[in-house]
Amino acid sequence: MNSLKRTEVEQILKHYNIGTLQHFKKLQRHTGAQPIYKVSTKTGNYFLKQYRKFDYFIKAGLSITDFLAEKKYPA
Repeated sequence: MNSLKRTEVEQILKHYNIGTLQHFKKLQRHTGAQPIYKVSTKTGNYFLKQYRKFDYFIKAGLSITDFLAEKKYPA
């Protein structure tokens, strides 16, 4: 799986109200299948996971994350 480019990360961040991208870094993990990035914006630091395959279980997990974010939990 190819690493994300800066412009791709900027496009992703446009969907969230977390500020402008300052920098990002791919974290070194031993799974290799689904890269994770540390993303820094003007509002804070976040993690971004790049999925190779998007299925029902991932979608359900993201729905829970969205619910928690709506309730003001840091998700």
